[in-house]
Amino acid sequence: MKDSEKRNILILLVVSVVIVVGLNIFVKVNTKPQNDQTNTGTTLGNAPLDEQKNEKQEEEIDEYTQVLADGSKLNISDNLAKGKTFEGLEITNMQLKEEGETTRLLADVENKTGAKTKDRMIKIDFLDKDGNVITTMRGFINPMEAGGKSRINLSVSADVSNTYDIKISNV
Repeated sequence: MKDSEKRNILILLVVSVVIVVGLNIFVKVNTKPQNDQTNTGTTLGNAPLDEQKNEKQEEEIDEYTQVLADGSKLNISDNLAKGKTFEGLEITNMQLKEEGETTRLLADVENKTGAKTKDRMIKIDFLDKDGNVITTMRGFINPMEAGGKSRINLSVSADVSNTYDIKISNV
């Protein structure tokens, strides 16, 4: 054998060993042991589906608020659940939920005007049982085709989960 052939074989052998060792290390680093079970299913995000259903095991803390299993507060006011109509827009499936120091308002919006709408700024007053304004939030509703649907997703850095009702108006 010539020296160049011996050198080529030696280089091929070294490259092969490096590849095998590299693959071995890669497999060991990316493989978890069978007995390492870090997911106990105790948190809501990782819980089995039947345990997630128990999230709704609420505790009523005041007239319009319940505390969920995860510690967040959910508004249960019938007035909020009824939905609202604002200038031909039907606002339904309203959910007011407080998590930490932030309360989020989620709602579905459907254009019932019969025409395309433009984008618009709105003002939402959160009202107590006596009609007094607890706080005010400004939001944005996207333009929609006639019959189109959109979503409201607003948050305020205050706990207004015990809201009795809301009032929607133009800014």
